[in-house]
Order: sequence, then C-alpha cells, then structure tokens
Amino acid sequence: MLLEQLPIYHRKYTRDAFRSTGPFFLSFMYEKYKSRGKLEFKDDVILADSSWFLPNFDWKEEGTFRQKCGGSNLTEGQRVVCNHLESVSYKNGALPEEAYTIHHWAHSYSHYFQNLKQIDIGQLLPNITIV
Repeated sequence: MLLEQLPIYHRKYTRDAFRSTGPFFLSFMYEKYKSRGKLEFKDDVILADSSWFLPNFDWKEEGTFRQKCGGSNLTEGQRVVCNHLESVSYKNGALPEEAYTIHHWAHSYSHYFQNLKQIDIGQLLPNITIV
C-alpha cells in the first residue's frame, strides 16, 4: 500500500518533502492503514515509540511550541506533548537509553536555510527508470 502510493504523492507534492515522502505522508498512510479495520501483529506494521528514533524536538521552534502549548484548544495528544515539553522546560536533554538515532534538525531541505538548486533525478541516475 505505502510503496504503491509513494510515486503518486511524489508527483502530487513535488516541492514538499514532508508531504511527498516525509512524516506527513507516512502519518497519512499509517492512518489509512489503521482505517482498514482490526490490525494484527502478523501485519508487520509497528508504530515505534518516538523515543527510539526521534527523542528530541526542533530547538529552533521553541517559541512556536511555547505559543501553541499556551493555547486552550489542544487535543489530548497535543496536551501530552505540551506537558512533556513543559516538564523539560522546552529543552532537549540527554538521549534516552533506548534511542537508536537522533535528528539534528539541520533543515537542509528548506529554502530558508539554503538556496536549493532543482536537479532532475534523471540526471543524477541516468540508468534508472522512474515510473
């Protein structure tokens, strides 16, 4: 299901890394998968705890998080996140022992941080057929 949708989302959101292949795409696909009905372990789909792969948050967005967490219309999930951020004073701490990776929040995809030159992937991989 996910691999079948990847080329569609890539074409639909060519200039948006989050929606074409990134976290928004994966979240959408996971919700779509869940909507199919009862999930069983044999399906080989596991939603890992964020502390395994993304145990920190984007420190450049501290002000945004503080502002949003100060709002009154937060969902239950947002309140959980805000309570955690407040408990650590909106600062990233030591990595949890269970963490496999860390995200450094370099924002290399963003035009705000660097001037990206658009390159056709066909030029980079001339012997590959993209469908």
